[in-house]
Amino acid sequence: MKKEPVPLLIRLQDYLVCVLLHLMFPLLPLGLEYWTTQNIAETSLTLMASVYAISIGLSSSSPLLFGIGILVSFVFSFAFGMTSALHQGAAQQIPPLPYVKELAMISIMLIFIMQASERFKRHIIQGKRFWTWYSDE
Repeated sequence: MKKEPVPLLIRLQDYLVCVLLHLMFPLLPLGLEYWTTQNIAETSLTLMASVYAISIGLSSSSPLLFGIGILVSFVFSFAFGMTSALHQGAAQQIPPLPYVKELAMISIMLIFIMQASERFKRHIIQGKRFWTWYSDE
């Protein structure tokens, strides 16, 4: 018995819910920090870049995005340690990392775009459901 294809409207809903919950919701702490302070701390950005990269990489079906996620996570874990040490008064021993805030934002955006395009293929083109545990049968 062949399954009927998932209607386009359902595929679109699955994709939008995926983007909202899977890609945007984890970034909510950065948005809240910006909303309350009108700034995002360097430590917050480096920590988020590290955690976001590994979590998105692990949930990807692409080995390339998985590898990139691990690498980016490692780099920004190191950067988080360095920036944390700088903010705790170890500035004499540790030089500041140039452009770390900008690089963290760029890496978060690139990972977001790569995963969004992978999920577009998965949910819109292939018709795979976002809620795998959900069945309307």
